Amino acid sequence: MSPAVQISVDAGAGLDALGRTGLATLTADGLRTGTNRLTEECVAEGFARFGTALSVSSGLETVQLRVVSRTEDLSDLLRLMFEVLTQAAFPAEVVERLRTEHLCRMRTAWSRPSELLHLGTLRGLFGD
Repeated sequence: MSPAVQISVDAGAGLDALGRTGLATLTADGLRTGTNRLTEECVAEGFARFGTALSVSSGLETVQLRVVSRTEDLSDLLRLMFEVLTQAAFPAEVVERLRTEHLCRMRTAWSRPSELLHLGTLRGLFGD
């Protein structure tokens, strides 16, 4: 059985400051895009070398990072995971690329009636 490591950080969308909606999601997505030492490609290759990928998701309350590893790779994989979490670089061009991708996804979501109904329900339950 392969060990799975999951780190949860209290940094979810519910903590986004007023007027900064989407920041938690954008930040979570940016974690895979490089560190002060490693490029985006090097981060991806680093996880691939261990036969895994870093899964990052942003929820209402937390941002979660998750990997599955072979036991013998766990120590090295944890070092890489820790670097990604604590030394993320967020280069300006990558942040802009992610922002554009998020805006495109939002425009697509707003064009679907089911998504509009969902957003209306959330607004009715929780307000603006």
